[in-house]
Order: sequence, then structure tokens, then C-alpha cells
Amino acid sequence: MFGTMDQTSKRENVAGITAVVFKGLIHFMYTDALPDLNHLVSGKSSEASSISFYQDLIVVADQYKVKGLQTLCEDYLCRTISVGTVVSSLTIAEENSYGKLKEECFRFILDEKNCKAITLTRAFHNLVAKWPSLLDELLMKDQEK
Repeated sequence: MFGTMDQTSKRENVAGITAVVFKGLIHFMYTDALPDLNHLVSGKSSEASSISFYQDLIVVADQYKVKGLQTLCEDYLCRTISVGTVVSSLTIAEENSYGKLKEECFRFILDEKNCKAITLTRAFHNLVAKWPSLLDELLMKDQEK
């Protein structure tokens, strides 16, 4: 995967992957368990950085065809959806065809206590401007309720 490394080589780069996400990928390959971000970085991570980590990790798992890790990340992201993360999670779901995550984001958005707070954000408006069909899907889901 990385070629040969001699003693003069100091680093190898894996395109598009941060060091912490790469550590998470390696952690899963050795343990078959979802990595805990707090164990991969020094100090306690915030909820936002934790969600961002798992959003990046699911994309890398998909890119490298690590299905088990992809499933665990998708489950984690579905369990941790919030008003602050739903748009970024829905973006990832739409870009990468993660059906379970997309459905859970729709369910969260359509919940009466969340709907207004989410749909009035600039991020939501940018999302539906980029993918107008998402708004159509969301409206159809709302009518099915």
C-alpha cells in the first residue's frame, strides 16, 4: 500500500486522509472495533470534532472498502444526530449513498421539535440549493407521516 520505506524516508502520505483518521482506520483493522477519538488524540475532544472525525472516517472506510468500519460509523452517526450536525451528516449521506444515515437525518429533521431550528439555517438552505431533490424527498416523507 505504501511501498518500501528505507531509513531515509521520514513520512509517507496517504492522499486525503488526516493522521487521526488514518489512526482510526488502522485501529479498526487491528481491533475490529470503532475507535474512540479521545484515545487517538491527546486531550478530550468536543462533540463537534468527534462527529467530524466519524464523518471523515466513514468516507475513508468507504473509499478503502472497509465495510465493517463503514457500518459502525454509520450507526454511530445515526445515534448522535443533533440540530448542529444533521446537515453535515445528511450531506455525507447524500454524497456517498448512505441510505440508513440519510433516512435517520430525514426522521430527525421532520421531528416537530427540530424542524424549524434546522430548516431556518443557512446550512440547510445551501444543502437544498445544491440538491433540490432532497427537499422533494423530505416533503414526501413528511406527507407519509
